[in-house]
Amino acid sequence: MSHFARTTVLLFCLLLMVSLTGCQSRTSVGTMRLADYSNLYAQNPTALVYMQSEVGNYNAFLIEPANYRMDTRVKVRDTKLKQLASQLQTTVYDDMKKAGYSLVTRSQPGVIRIRIILAQINANSSVYTQTDDLITQGLEPGQAVVEAEILSLDGEQQLGALVIADEKMPVSIKDLTDEKTAAKVFASWAKQLRLRIDQMHGRSTM
Repeated sequence: MSHFARTTVLLFCLLLMVSLTGCQSRTSVGTMRLADYSNLYAQNPTALVYMQSEVGNYNAFLIEPANYRMDTRVKVRDTKLKQLASQLQTTVYDDMKKAGYSLVTRSQPGVIRIRIILAQINANSSVYTQTDDLITQGLEPGQAVVEAEILSLDGEQQLGALVIADEKMPVSIKDLTDEKTAAKVFASWAKQLRLRIDQMHGRSTM
């Protein structure tokens, strides 16, 4: 192989590596926050919701592994944050299963995705910067929330989005390291998420 040919192949490989790395980065960032917050409205002070009425024809849900995002500094280890995110995902799964929804672990026709993010927000979080102040007046910077979105199977279309905080009082991620607190708050969030899915699926008008 000539020097020119070797150089061309090397440059091509480098460009391919950069391209793949860029794609992976965008995918990773995309799973740490919702695709869009701008359509949210306050269904109540601690439940911001955006819903389309296009999920009634879908017969199953794929719940993606939950992620976590800390927009403020927290004195909680990553291992604990991963555990809390996993616990939240399991609670959502169990609530939907109990409600009679078909849940799958693989992509297939007739399935939509649910993405879940355990977050601690601040004044610069997307939920604030992409919405009107009147919409977020029931939230407080520094509190923990669950962010969720319902996506088309390919992940390209946002069919619904939610940002839900504790109804009674703000809780932080640090508060959720207490097992009883986490179990209670996650059960409430899972129920609120499922009730909105009920509404989107035509099971309830709330």
